Amino acid sequence: MRQILKMKWVGSAVVLLIALGAAGAVVGLHDRSTASDDAELGPRPALVRVVAVQPESQYATTRAYTGRIEARRSSALGFERSAELVEVLVEEGGAVEAGQTLARLDTRQLEAQKQSLVAERDAAQALLDELVAGPRQEDIDTAQAEVERQAALLERLKIQADRIEKLHRRSVANDDERDEILFELQANKAALAGAKAELRELTNGTRPEQLASQRARVAQLDASSVSVEVDLEDSVLVAPFAGRVQRRAVDEGAVVSPGQTVLTLVQGGPREATVGLPWEIAESLEAGQTATLEVGPRQIDARVRAVLPTVDEATRTVEVVLDLPESSATKQPGSVVRWALPETINEAGFWLPTAALARGSRGLWSAFGVNAQNTIERID
Repeated sequence: MRQILKMKWVGSAVVLLIALGAAGAVVGLHDRSTASDDAELGPRPALVRVVAVQPESQYATTRAYTGRIEARRSSALGFERSAELVEVLVEEGGAVEAGQTLARLDTRQLEAQKQSLVAERDAAQALLDELVAGPRQEDIDTAQAEVERQAALLERLKIQADRIEKLHRRSVANDDERDEILFELQANKAALAGAKAELRELTNGTRPEQLASQRARVAQLDASSVSVEVDLEDSVLVAPFAGRVQRRAVDEGAVVSPGQTVLTLVQGGPREATVGLPWEIAESLEAGQTATLEVGPRQIDARVRAVLPTVDEATRTVEVVLDLPESSATKQPGSVVRWALPETINEAGFWLPTAALARGSRGLWSAFGVNAQNTIERID
C-alpha cells in the first residue's frame, strides 16, 4: 500500500529509509557518529532499505458516494370528494394489482340524486319530443272548429245588436238592453281573435325558441347526471399500478376530506437508486452508462437513467438516477447504496510505501530520508 505525502526534497528525488526485517539490504542508521561510538552505544542498528521517490503532480483515488434505493413509483392515494369511508379492502404490506378496488365511500346520497336527475331528464326529453313533433291534427281541427263557432256567434250577435238598436231608437228597448248586447258583441270579437291566434299557432308548429330552450334544459340535466356519475366513480379508490400497500392511514367510519391520504402504494418490480454526486463528476456521466453499486455486502449492476439538471441547495450535489436489475425487486425502498468512483486529485506530493511513515507530532505523519550529505533526516 502506498500513500501520498507532501514533503521537502533535495534535488530531483528524495531517498527514504524503510525498516526491514532480518532480510534486505543493510544500511547502518547513524547520524554523524563513528562506528566505534556505535559499538560503545550497544545494540546494532536496524536494517533498512533505501528507496528513491519522485515528485507527483496528481494522484488517483476511489471515493464512495451514498444514495438510497427507491420504488420507481410511489403514490399517496385519496378521494376527490368528502364522505364517510365505509370500506377498506386491503391491509398494510398487501400486494395489489393495477385497477384493483382498494376502498369505498358512502354513496347513498349520490344514488338518490342520480335517480332524481334521471326522472327529471326523462320528463324534459318527453316534452322536447312533443315540441319537435308539433301539434296533433286533432288539436288543429278542434281549434278550427272553435274559430267557426265564435264566428257564427258573432254573426248572431250582430243581428241582435241591429235589432236592439232599432228598438232603442223607437224607445221600445231601453239603454241597459242596448249596452248588454253591445258588450256581448265586443266579448265575442275578442274570443274569435283568440281562437284564430291559437289556430295560427297550431298551424305554424312549435317556435324555434321553445325548441332551443327545451333542448338546453335536457343538456343541463345530462351534464348534472355526468357530474354525479363522476362523483360515484371517485367514491371508489382503485390502484393506479401494481405494488404493495406501504401505509393505511384511515379506517372505516372516518369522514375523509378531498385529497386526504387514505393509502400509500409503492410500485413493485425493479427498483431505482438515486445517488448525489459533485456536479463536476455528474456532468461527465451519460444515460445508459453502467455502474456497480454496493448494497450491504453485495454488489449489483445498475445503469444510469438520468442526471437531474439542478444542484441540491442543501448538499450541493446533483442527483443521478440509476435503474436497478430485476433482482432488485426484493430490495426495500430506503435501503442505502454506495457507489465507488475513481477520482484524480490534482495535488503535488510523493508516492511512498506506508512502511516508510512514522508518527509525527500533533497526529501528523513523517518519514526518514537520506539528504545530500548522506545523513538521515526526518521529513515532515
